[in-house]
Amino acid sequence: MKMKGTAIPIYEMFDGSKTKLQIPVYQRNYDWKVPNCQQLFDDLVDMVKEDRDTHFFGSIVEIGGDYSSKLQIIDGQQRLTTVYLLILAMVKLLEDGQIEAEDPDLVAEEIEEDYLICRHVKDRENIDHYKLQPVKHDAEALMKLFGPESDYVGESNQTTNFKFFQDEILKKRISVDELWDAIQRLIVIDISLRQGEDDAQLIFESLNSTGVDLTEADKIRNFVLMNLPADQQEEFYNKYWHPIELNTEEGNEYHVSEFIRNYLTFKLKKAPAMGKVYQVFKQYIEQKKLTTEAVLQDLVKYSDYEKQIRNAQSPSDKVNELLKRLDVLEVSVTRPFILPLFDYWQEGNITADEVATILGSVESYIFRRLI
Repeated sequence: MKMKGTAIPIYEMFDGSKTKLQIPVYQRNYDWKVPNCQQLFDDLVDMVKEDRDTHFFGSIVEIGGDYSSKLQIIDGQQRLTTVYLLILAMVKLLEDGQIEAEDPDLVAEEIEEDYLICRHVKDRENIDHYKLQPVKHDAEALMKLFGPESDYVGESNQTTNFKFFQDEILKKRISVDELWDAIQRLIVIDISLRQGEDDAQLIFESLNSTGVDLTEADKIRNFVLMNLPADQQEEFYNKYWHPIELNTEEGNEYHVSEFIRNYLTFKLKKAPAMGKVYQVFKQYIEQKKLTTEAVLQDLVKYSDYEKQIRNAQSPSDKVNELLKRLDVLEVSVTRPFILPLFDYWQEGNITADEVATILGSVESYIFRRLI
């Protein structure tokens, strides 16, 4: 590998001489909460009060070619986004006159143009206008923060944390001059990879080996999409992965990890431990020598069955009635059996009445076992 790690101030990642920072579609949404932001802001205040030169803020892993293209953020999007929101919160308070800087060189418009936006792209509705380019709904929420408060996306973590930073800045525990100086002394290790030369997935796994922050589905999504070209990542995400998420949605949450565990259970005839789903999935793909698209196509098909089963929305009313009754018994352990049963049925090998008879036998067995 030819990766190179360099200690730099994190604000330089947004510097005008650098490229735009793109969060790839295989990354999850921005999910830092107020306590994470509180810790960062407290660290900055302590750095000023204790007159410390720097504060180490972790690592950023990015991959790209030269500076003529966007850099994709492999790891560290939470840190980058949070600092970006902090700088934006400071800039907007300066613009609105709610705070004032003593240093005449600390000008809101200059900071915005140097670190937050790309001046040559005038259209504020175009994501290319912004130095940081998040994924999915995060992009819309971020762009709205540059406009009036009435347009903010209220349910977004970005909006919540942006408002938190504004509130903290207005408390004036430190001056805006001291805050900007402290932000400039936040240090990260910038690990720069090169497309086609470094194994981004291997590095990502090493950095996230504890699995504390990532679900099994997060790691699987990264595995199947990360090493594809950027345009194909977008295509495969929209065509395959996002439909899988929607098919497993329940209670405003995606249950992709549980679905893939069920998928692997009937494929391998053995249930993997929940914390090992990613490793087992990776071994399954490598041993079967399956292509990314073939795997995603199969997952989409079975996730559609998953949706039918979860919501009792199969093509048969009789089958749906039995699915509802099984749901009352709360026996998701039957799912690895029902998924291939639905495939056998909907491929034309058995009838709906036969499926209903089988599910009736499952219900009878489960009920008698409970008794």
